[in-house]
Amino acid sequence: MEVHYSIITGATNPILRSVADPIENFTEDIKQLALDMKLVCHEEDGVGLAAPQIGLSVRIIYTSQWKNTPKGLKFLSDQIMINPHITAKSTTMNKDVEWCLSLPGIEWLVKRYDWIKVKFQDATGKKLTKTYKDFDARIIQHEIDHLDGILFIDKLVKSKEKIKI
Repeated sequence: MEVHYSIITGATNPILRSVADPIENFTEDIKQLALDMKLVCHEEDGVGLAAPQIGLSVRIIYTSQWKNTPKGLKFLSDQIMINPHITAKSTTMNKDVEWCLSLPGIEWLVKRYDWIKVKFQDATGKKLTKTYKDFDARIIQHEIDHLDGILFIDKLVKSKEKIKI
């Protein structure tokens, strides 16, 4: 299947720096966009993708869920979230290295909540609420930030480590 989207890049890109519009009509086009986002993310070896990253300023993200195993992270499932917003979060946070398809070559420590509760709609408009923790919570927080014009470089943890490019 051919996908007609590519990742847009740049820390000053106006689409990446804008607040995305909510989705109100759950059409076949939205279902197709969700599928296309999943394909683009997998094609780019990403773990999450927000619509602004492919040039569309609408509130939809694709995320994958993972499980820590002795052999490393194992893919479990994926999720399309439309109009997601965090309704609750842990009082504790953790630091880990993040990177972004829209900022290739940059990795840095970012502080994120340990767990989050998210309200969102699926591609049919069904309302859902789910709780995510650990790496899954980190991915979702990163992608929701994209919907609000925030890039992970805006949240860098001060460190003696040098940025890896």
